[in-house]
Amino acid sequence: MIFYNNLNDLTEKIQKYKINKKEREMIAKNGKKKYFKYFNSNIVSQYIVDKTFEFKTKRTLWEK
Repeated sequence: MIFYNNLNDLTEKIQKYKINKKEREMIAKNGKKKYFKYFNSNIVSQYIVDKTFEFKTKRTLWEK
């Protein structure tokens, strides 16, 4: 995940990652891993069922 402080910082980071393919691919790979860890279909569907039937749910990343 990449954070930025202002528009200039964002512009610099876009330019940096545009040039640096290895670093860009590493960030993308880590982002994909994190996405599937916290937002896979089993977790999301269980959350929907639990909320629909008012079951006690595990705390999810998106509710924090």
